[in-house]
Amino acid sequence: MVWLRAALNDPEARGLAADLLAGGSADVVVLGYGNPPGLDPPDPRAQLAWQAIRIRHSDWKSLRDALSFAGTRTAAEVWPELQLANGDRFYVRGTRVCRPAEQVDDAGMVMVSLCSGTFTMGTAENDPGAELAWSAERPAHSVTLSDFHIGKYEVTHEQYWAFEPDHESSWSQRLGRESSAELPVTDVDWSQAMAFCESRGYRLPTEAEWEYAARAGTRDPWSFPVPEKDLRLYAESAKSNRFSARIPIGAEAMKSQFDRFAWHSGNASEAQPVGTRDANPWGLHDMHGSVWEWVNDWHGSYLPGLQVDPVGPATGDYRALRGGSFFLRARGPALRGPGRGGGGPVNRGRFVGFRCARGPAPPP
Repeated sequence: MVWLRAALNDPEARGLAADLLAGGSADVVVLGYGNPPGLDPPDPRAQLAWQAIRIRHSDWKSLRDALSFAGTRTAAEVWPELQLANGDRFYVRGTRVCRPAEQVDDAGMVMVSLCSGTFTMGTAENDPGAELAWSAERPAHSVTLSDFHIGKYEVTHEQYWAFEPDHESSWSQRLGRESSAELPVTDVDWSQAMAFCESRGYRLPTEAEWEYAARAGTRDPWSFPVPEKDLRLYAESAKSNRFSARIPIGAEAMKSQFDRFAWHSGNASEAQPVGTRDANPWGLHDMHGSVWEWVNDWHGSYLPGLQVDPVGPATGDYRALRGGSFFLRARGPALRGPGRGGGGPVNRGRFVGFRCARGPAPPP
């Protein structure tokens, strides 16, 4: 529920109310100065069964413009003067009516269509836990992407066997084919991953597409919500011990969220079936942890300034890898949305897999 403290005849406030409802940012909007049901008297400290926002704003048109984006952002990013009636962090869905949608192809692969948009790629100096970031994540820069599709899940052994029946991974050799069918396929090099995607009419996602999908409209290091208190503990811990990847004492909610959304060294000792952790806000699974994922780009330095549908350097020695793996600690740099890795394009490993994408074709 959103309460807009504005005059009933204010056209911009009424327009904002309509935008919030149409965009799915609110299920109920109350307009006016009176107290809505359940907030009588309004008490920001009240323990409500639902989450509500009280909004006072002198320029409703500016706020409507600020909310005209696809995806989700923290409310504080949209308007700093926000007052929360319940909860210490609140995410808002933009009023641009373009939402991720699933499509299943003829072979049963589930793809999620993502809307075009602009986001900040990389790590800025003031991001939570920026002290843990690798230098390759800087400079943070704006990226605009066209619409594209990306796999809801990492490609599984079973899907890959339909393309290459004789492929054996570390996991299929150890666990047998039946037990490894739904595990993310591993022990494939970059060319094999690209060849599989192309055989289905897809390609590997660009590095920018991958990060956009992993962040799912958020600016935190992970796409799942973490309370402000835990983020502060995380940032303070990172400052005092840059090389520690342990979740700080007192950040119980952060640990719980990692366990819900990611396979990492604290809850897995081997590869796990795809889609068995919760999805991010855009419906994508295993974007944090599970196995590293090959992407289209050569690994290289970021360039400053706005970029449109970037595809990385023209050449290089290593292909970019994203997402980290279950072999790594949850709090380390690799499992963060902006975390970057790289590997020789002919390398194969039991911690490396991939997912496919489709969109404007990157140049060769």
